[in-house]
Amino acid sequence: MPGWYGALRRKPYCPASVKRSANKNYFKPHKENDHESKNCHPHLLMEAGYHAGLTGKGWGPGSYATEHNPAGPSFDKIKLKPPFKGIKTIDYAANFAAFLDGKPAGEPFCFWLGTYEPHRGYEKDSWKKEGMKLEDAIVPPFFPDNDTVRGDLLDYALEVQWFDRHLGLAVEALEERGLLDNTLIIATSDHGMPFPRIKGQLYDEGFHVPMIAYWKGVIRMRLFGHRIDRITQRCFRGMTSSGQASNRLLRIDSSSAKP
Repeated sequence: MPGWYGALRRKPYCPASVKRSANKNYFKPHKENDHESKNCHPHLLMEAGYHAGLTGKGWGPGSYATEHNPAGPSFDKIKLKPPFKGIKTIDYAANFAAFLDGKPAGEPFCFWLGTYEPHRGYEKDSWKKEGMKLEDAIVPPFFPDNDTVRGDLLDYALEVQWFDRHLGLAVEALEERGLLDNTLIIATSDHGMPFPRIKGQLYDEGFHVPMIAYWKGVIRMRLFGHRIDRITQRCFRGMTSSGQASNRLLRIDSSSAKP
């Protein structure tokens, strides 16, 4: 992301309760795979006057009690021709730009950009079309190191690059509209990559996820997570169990996020 502001959390972890393998047997606060609560943060923000939206993969799988997906109203109309078979036709960045263009002037917003990539399946050997090399793959020590595994890792990496491209285009859309300086961007995931011994497992690789927070002029570059934690606490402090949203607390700004 542009500039010298941001925080990279080295060791964020997604709790096992959100992983379906663990949820099935150990964590069942609601009917399995159902989202019965209406206290989803995008919906609470909408109640507080925010323009909210979603493109791509929102909350799921399962049913929910709200009119829209718990991640927000869907913006998926703009399509593209994918470069490889495993990639969806949704133009995530263009849909985000359309969301911004439809936003009433001066209205705060919350948007969930959820790519299906790098979910499986991948177009086998798509890495060859991009000029990648087998020696570029980093093979985890618990995998056999051979051409098949390396090729699969590179096919995965190619779809990670697709996500990265759309995230970059979304940042450009904010900058072009003069919204970047007053936007908190959080890029993260909910589990590790879809490979044996990783996704759906309780080894570190399965729930040790990436997390980057960017807010120009507010979050100074750090390699530790306490400022991210502080911003997250302030975002959610105004949300009560009854579903009421505090407009004052949810409209976070640079002064409320600084230490």
